[in-house]
Amino acid sequence: MYYTNEQARTQHLTAAALNRILQTVVDFWNRYPAYLVPETEDSRFNAYVGHNLPFQVLYQTYVSRAFAWTQKSYRETGFREIQDIYASMYYLSAIGENDLIKDLISNWVRNVFPMGYAYHDFTFAGKEPGDCSDDQLWLVQAVYRYVELTGDSAFLLEEYPMAGEQGGSRPLWETLMAILTYSGKISVGRHGLSLFFFHSPCLQQPSGNRER
Repeated sequence: MYYTNEQARTQHLTAAALNRILQTVVDFWNRYPAYLVPETEDSRFNAYVGHNLPFQVLYQTYVSRAFAWTQKSYRETGFREIQDIYASMYYLSAIGENDLIKDLISNWVRNVFPMGYAYHDFTFAGKEPGDCSDDQLWLVQAVYRYVELTGDSAFLLEEYPMAGEQGGSRPLWETLMAILTYSGKISVGRHGLSLFFFHSPCLQQPSGNRER
């Protein structure tokens, strides 16, 4: 739902409304860590595993590396950031928030092109499409984990828009098949391995030697 500035001011920027919103957030957080509650003699371990770590996982799910100092204190969300949902979905499902998990995953589904490659980053506007052959593969495992956890196989048949100027939509299952075809058969080198755009210096090869 979208609000005009005046609607937002009158409906949400009041003391009573802000208190309700804050209480909603607090109630959600109080339920969220229930998936794993350690009870040991080590209180610091209990606090870390039962409180601090779940909070970090939830925070990462929404913010990820947005404030990474190695990226000039700013980094857009991209396909590798979906790994954060790998962990948070178990906590979310345990409190009945399966629809929220699906809604989160769908943000990545919408950023896959018809051929099966994806935008590298897409917070505000998609960029670097197809530069990294591994990007879209992270989505496959996220969907697998969600379906295995919830049994919601109907998710695979739901239609989502495709990235790019062509427009159009297709079932999630077809998007996953396009990803596997692109990364496993199209964007490969002479040894049949997926080609990568190397951001990490430890993986970089001299020009012309991206695969050996």
